[in-house]
Amino acid sequence: MFSTIGDFIKMYPTYGLLLVLVAAALVLMSMLGLPMMRRYFRDARQFNMTMILSAFTLFCIALVAFRIHRTGSVGLAFLIWNLFLAWIPYWIALLLDKTSSSDKLTVTSVFVLAVWLLFFPNAPYIITDFQYLGSYSQTPLWYNIILLTSFAWTGLILGYMSLREVQLFLNKRMRPTWSWGLTIGALIAASYGIFLGRYQRWNSWDIIAQPIDLLQDMMATIASPRALGMTLTLSVFLILGYLMLTFLMPTSSESVS
Repeated sequence: MFSTIGDFIKMYPTYGLLLVLVAAALVLMSMLGLPMMRRYFRDARQFNMTMILSAFTLFCIALVAFRIHRTGSVGLAFLIWNLFLAWIPYWIALLLDKTSSSDKLTVTSVFVLAVWLLFFPNAPYIITDFQYLGSYSQTPLWYNIILLTSFAWTGLILGYMSLREVQLFLNKRMRPTWSWGLTIGALIAASYGIFLGRYQRWNSWDIIAQPIDLLQDMMATIASPRALGMTLTLSVFLILGYLMLTFLMPTSSESVS
């Protein structure tokens, strides 16, 4: 379905611009509605971060809309869909505190965590979209750099902040050593998931739609040089980035020992 829509807006860039403007309007409406939902956020920092991420998302969409307006081409508009997918693990992570009021994990909590992990790679995945930097020459290179950096940065921060929410949730229910182990493990799993999405073209929901084919492909590629190299490199990058974010933004409710 999505490839059909993509082909349609490539033939009619005006409709592509219209769809982008609709996406921008939806984000703006969400930002205007967030203050009315403020009491559902844990604290002011969580609310403010969501507002900033929403503003950055609106900026990203505006960059794409301007590019379509100036060039008549919908190239790079796919980044909006990728950014939408990056929001999913963030919103799932914000729901975690609602799944358990005790200091123990519940069946619901474990299920939500599993769903979060399934979608988590979609957030840092956008950094690999830099491979398209030289593919669209209708706009100046500096503009494409800013556009891709804005999407990649927003997706990466969405991923990190969702992981931070997960770790805060786990810290209240297990030893810090275990929560840190699971956190690092999630980043490594996400790195391999990015490989599966970028080069093997699997989606998060394929674990339900095509589980056998996905498992067979994983077994066939997991030890390949590309899979190992990409997973290792991305893991180091994501882990160091998360450690930097964690120690720059400590909270009283989080233990980093």
